Amino acid sequence: MERPRRAVLLMAYGSPQGLEDVERYYTHILGGRRPSPEAVASLTRRYAAIGGSPLREVSERQRRALQERLAAEGWEVLLGFKHAPPYIAEMVEQAWRSGVEELVAIALAPHYAPQSVGSYLKLVSDAVAACGGPPWRAVRAWHLHPSLIRFWVDQIAALRRTLPQAANSVVWLFSAHSLPATAQDYAQAVEATARRVAQEAGLSRWEVVYQSRPQAPGEWLGPELEGRLLAWAQPGVAVAVVPIGFISDHLETLYDLDVQARATAERAGVTFFRLPCPNDQPALIEVLADLARHPEAAS
Repeated sequence: MERPRRAVLLMAYGSPQGLEDVERYYTHILGGRRPSPEAVASLTRRYAAIGGSPLREVSERQRRALQERLAAEGWEVLLGFKHAPPYIAEMVEQAWRSGVEELVAIALAPHYAPQSVGSYLKLVSDAVAACGGPPWRAVRAWHLHPSLIRFWVDQIAALRRTLPQAANSVVWLFSAHSLPATAQDYAQAVEATARRVAQEAGLSRWEVVYQSRPQAPGEWLGPELEGRLLAWAQPGVAVAVVPIGFISDHLETLYDLDVQARATAERAGVTFFRLPCPNDQPALIEVLADLARHPEAAS
């Protein structure tokens, strides 16, 4: 008996396809409202500083690697973006039209929040309702997956091996994207990831911090990364940022961390390190394959 056609839909935020695409991309983020010329210029400068975002290319490498991992099991792996083509809704409809009978939706963000992962899953739900299928299952959170924890523990160990003996005085800052302060389930999940990694890595000095807060009113999750960098401006202390809230390199890691936070640290005389994101490393692909096979077992 032939197995039903199964597909995984990987979902990411999206990025402009080039500097000339920044205004269109920004307009989509704002729900169709055009940003001011000053806001477009500011965002364009940030993308130019990193040579453009690699998010699309990294996400496609993740898709291809997962496709190779799952091909023998009959899976097809699709990729859709929230704010850039191909859009999530388009990929759901494509899956349905091509005869997919089982769809597993995985946002490329491990910590659940209604404002983030929840919004991706709503796009899938709305698209399924609009086209009539396919049946689907959601992966809500996977922030404590053992292979993800092991990836960060291994990255910490690798950095430690490169440090001189005197640099044992390292403060580890576990960083995630800030959200409104009401996102307490998200904050608890970020804390849980950091605590598990710190325990397994044997860290004594570590904190959870938040970064990339939008210029918007209201109370947001903190403490902010750059404030904590300045707080640790002490002789003999180095700071290592562990970007546990991020799976792929993009503007928030390559600019907000590697350019902006690093510059803040250097001005304060703080030795600064930033651990790499999983991107398309085998550890992440194994996590995604496991989530596809067992979406009900996610955190």
